[in-house]
Amino acid sequence: MPDNQIIIRLARREDTAELRDLWKICFCDSDAFIELHFTRKYKPENTLVLLCGDRIAACLHMLPSFISLYGSKFLFYYLAGLCTRPEFRSRGFMGRLVEEAHKEMQKRCIPLSILIPAEKTLYTYYERLGYQQISEDSKEIFPLSELLKKHPDLEDAYRIFKKDFQQKDFCVRKSLDDFHTVIEDFKQDPYPRKKNLASMARLIDPEFLFFLYRSYSKQEIKFSLTAQGKKWKLRDGVLEADLPTLCRLLLGFKTNEMGREIRTLFPEQKFIINLMLE
Repeated sequence: MPDNQIIIRLARREDTAELRDLWKICFCDSDAFIELHFTRKYKPENTLVLLCGDRIAACLHMLPSFISLYGSKFLFYYLAGLCTRPEFRSRGFMGRLVEEAHKEMQKRCIPLSILIPAEKTLYTYYERLGYQQISEDSKEIFPLSELLKKHPDLEDAYRIFKKDFQQKDFCVRKSLDDFHTVIEDFKQDPYPRKKNLASMARLIDPEFLFFLYRSYSKQEIKFSLTAQGKKWKLRDGVLEADLPTLCRLLLGFKTNEMGREIRTLFPEQKFIINLMLE
């Protein structure tokens, strides 16, 4: 089908039934999980669709979430439910949707995009779209079952959850509504073992993230973006790096494996991302 018959736009209310069907076709999720997503998380204005003619061929969901970095809490978009109908795959549709999502984030002043690859083979694909790995799967199990046993009242459980697990820097935060959704999913599964997740990120507004870093660390260095694939270099108070490398540095992913000067400026961090309805 020629490009002039392909349209990318935000979803509309009348698309919801078709988007539910597309999710069911592409993922091995239960009807209960799909219902949970579309009643608690889905919003047409935060969902991008690609249409071939009058059919939705692919879509992705931009879920607003909060994160704490360098002592500041701000909104980012968590990309979820990225899927393409089987008959429309291998035509570059998802890449076009992701790039459109980045443009939408720029318009909305969203500085950071994060996603969780469904399988290891997708890391290379997302790297081509400018994403950089920022966390790994952890063997440490999140004690959600124990928390609920000790605090069966959800608001009480959330208060303890927020106090004990959400006050850390480099941590994805959960609102009370997020927590209620997580618990509903947790009880449906039933009671899966939750842990920290492997994730990837792309800087949408590197200036904003670098400003937070400089303000927090009191470093006087500046940065300059270079072409994709170039290694970092620090010269005369200017850090030269490509966008994925800058993302790795600012989020502290395995920086202890990098040069001494760099790991001093950008200490290694443990990025905390869990309970994401994965």
